[in-house]
Amino acid sequence: MVAQSESRWVWQVEFKKVCDLFRSVLEVRRNSSGAYHFHVFLDGDVTSPSWTATSPGHISTGELILRLDSNEPGKGDSTRCAWPSEVSLTAFPSASREQLTPYYISPDPSHNEMSLFAGAGGSGSCDGCDIVLTGYTNNKCLIGQFVTAKVECDPGVKVTNIQWTLSPGTIESFEATDGPPLWKGIRTLLPPDQLQVFKVFFYWVSSGTKTIKVTFKRNGASCTLAKTVTVVEPTVVAVDPRDSFGTVQAEPGNESTAVQLGKITETGTEPGILFEASIETPSEFVTGAGSASQGVWQFTQTTQGTLWRKSRADGTCTRIITEPIDAALPEFIDDSFVYAGPWEADGATNTTEDSPGFRNTPVADYSSFDYDTTYKMYIMYKPPGDESVFVPVKRCSWAVKFCAAGFLGTNEWVVIQSDGTEANNWVSTSIFPQWNRQFPTNSIVNPNLAACLKECD
Repeated sequence: MVAQSESRWVWQVEFKKVCDLFRSVLEVRRNSSGAYHFHVFLDGDVTSPSWTATSPGHISTGELILRLDSNEPGKGDSTRCAWPSEVSLTAFPSASREQLTPYYISPDPSHNEMSLFAGAGGSGSCDGCDIVLTGYTNNKCLIGQFVTAKVECDPGVKVTNIQWTLSPGTIESFEATDGPPLWKGIRTLLPPDQLQVFKVFFYWVSSGTKTIKVTFKRNGASCTLAKTVTVVEPTVVAVDPRDSFGTVQAEPGNESTAVQLGKITETGTEPGILFEASIETPSEFVTGAGSASQGVWQFTQTTQGTLWRKSRADGTCTRIITEPIDAALPEFIDDSFVYAGPWEADGATNTTEDSPGFRNTPVADYSSFDYDTTYKMYIMYKPPGDESVFVPVKRCSWAVKFCAAGFLGTNEWVVIQSDGTEANNWVSTSIFPQWNRQFPTNSIVNPNLAACLKECD
C-alpha cells in the first residue's frame, strides 16, 4: 500500500495470470465533506461492458458484488475476461471508517459476476495462498462426481480459522443398501466441522454456476479466496407417464381373484403405468465406451400407504401398513434400490412399468379390499468416476386409491371407487429418496381388527 496523503489511499494488487488480468488498483479518496469515493482500476486485457456495484454489508467490512447489467458477457475473447476497466462508488462517513479495509478482486470469476473481498493486512491480497480444486475438467464437473477443495499456501505461512462457504446443492455422501436384513438409503449433508478443515470433500447435486469460498487467517491477518466452477447435469429425456396411465380394473369372469391398476385380459395384463426415459452424459466428460466411461442410470421407486382386507368368515380386517416408524425416513423402498436398470448413460431409451393392486385373493375368502398407496419414481444418475455416487435427476409422483367389493353370487370383484388414482409428470429434482424399510418385507400386518377403515361391501 502507498499512502500519498491523509485523504487518498491506493492499494495495488498483483494477480496470477488469469485471462491476461495482471493487476488491480483500488483508490479511495475522501473529500472535504467527508464522503469516501472508491475507484477500482484493472490492468490487463479487459473489456468494458456496463456493470453495477452493490454492497450487501458495511462497505469497509463487507463484500462488494459487481454484476453485469445485461446477460451479454462483453466482447472479450473469453467470457471470463469481460471485466470492467473501472468501477466507482461512493460511501459516506456513516458507512465508513478512518481505517478502511483494502479489497482485492477474485481472480476466477464467472462471466456475469465477480467479487471484491476484504483483503489481508495492508496488502489487500492473500499472497502465496490459493484454492486448489480436484475432480474438475476445464473448471467443470458433473453432478454426483467426487470433488475436493483445499487451501494451499507457501511454506512458512500459518493458516488458521478456516471456514468454507459453498453454493447450495452439496452433500457429503449417499449410501444405498439392499437387505436382507437391512434396506437403507441415506443422504448425508456436510456437517459444520467438515467446513473448517484445510481440505473439504463433497459432491454437487444440482447444476449451475457455483462459488467455492474460504475465509481464514493468514499469519494472523484475515484473508478470503473464492473460485467459481460450473456444475453440469446429463441430458435427460423422459416421456410423460400420464400418457400411459391406466385405470383400476377387476379381473373379468366368474373366478375373479385380482384388482389392479391396468387392464387384465385372458391373455395377460397391460401395465398400469409405463416409465420411459433416456440419459446421456455430455461428451466432454466421456473418455471411452462402457459404463465406467459413460456413467449409468436407473429407476428407483419408494412407496407409502395402507392396505385393508375384510375377512368374509368373521368380518374382521387385516391392515397391511407401509408407513415407516421413523418419521425422518417417511418412505419404503419398493423391492430394492434398483427398481429397473442400471443402463449406460449413452442416450439409449429404456423403460419399466408398474401395476399395483391385489392378486390371488378369492371372493370366497374376502368381502372387500381397500388400497391407498402413493409412489415416487426416481431417475437416478451416476456419472463416470470411481468415487461417484447416484444422484436424482427426475421424480414422478403418483398414487393408486381404490375400494373393491367381492360378490359371492357372481364370484367376482367389482371396483366401487377409485378417486385419487392419478399420476403427475416428471419434475427435475435434487431431493434424494431416503428409506430404512422395504416393501413388502418390512410391512406391518395388524390382524383381527374390530373394524375396517372403509366399508366397500
